Amino acid sequence: MDFLKYISTPHSVYTENSPMKTIWPITKGQIVHGWIYFPSGPAGLLHVIVKRAKTQLFPMDTGQSYRLDDCIVLLNGNYWIDQPPYKLTIETWNESTTYDHAISIGLSISDVVAAPKKKSFISKFLNKND
Repeated sequence: MDFLKYISTPHSVYTENSPMKTIWPITKGQIVHGWIYFPSGPAGLLHVIVKRAKTQLFPMDTGQSYRLDDCIVLLNGNYWIDQPPYKLTIETWNESTTYDHAISIGLSISDVVAAPKKKSFISKFLNKND
């Protein structure tokens, strides 16, 4: 399933120590991949962090944030969201003193349950109860 979110962050309101927090309801499953689109304009003034509870998922390095201009950041997932609450928190802050800036973010979440383990050929003969 694909999830998309557009977030506009006002200028001169939020800081790194007090970011804007956008709650993003998602579904149970595995985050396979995603992207963050920074349109032209923010010039490195708009910062973005994606968290699940208190754990920073993107970028993985805590203390860092994405802050780009006119580019797409590809997110490599493999994060399991298997316990409630099924939501992410996107933290943003905008260092611009003049303009609001926005991002678009997308995630692909696989809701496929892992296939059951196959039994070996010899186990058919060793365990008669199956």
